[in-house]
Amino acid sequence: MSSIQHVIEQINFEGIFDPYPRRDLPSNLFSLDFIFVKYMSLIFFNLLLTHLVKGGIK
Repeated sequence: MSSIQHVIEQINFEGIFDPYPRRDLPSNLFSLDFIFVKYMSLIFFNLLLTHLVKGGIK
């Protein structure tokens, strides 16, 4: 699970789940909307990845 978490953090770090363009990051970084969208994306991706790992790709 730690490896999956690391993958998620790495992908998140690469900026795939950034809901705003890069130039807008500093102003929106701590807004509730940014945090909500960011974490919902992470949770959704985590559930999807867990489903694929457990059930395989059918």
